[in-house]
Amino acid sequence: MLVELVDGPCDGLRESLATAAELDGPRENLGALMVVDGWAAERALYEPDPPPAAANVWRYRGPVRA
Repeated sequence: MLVELVDGPCDGLRESLATAAELDGPRENLGALMVVDGWAAERALYEPDPPPAAANVWRYRGPVRA
């Protein structure tokens, strides 16, 4: 299923990052570390907001050291 990334360096990107079953499951199991051009040692962390927010909209939480 497509997930929309909101804010941060990947804002507006839509990627297939989770299955329907994963999106229906616990939110603490969802998220992605995205590679960003120019970030040598960091990744952009994206995670969904807690319910009742949509599970397929993941927000930028900040950089994470890789």
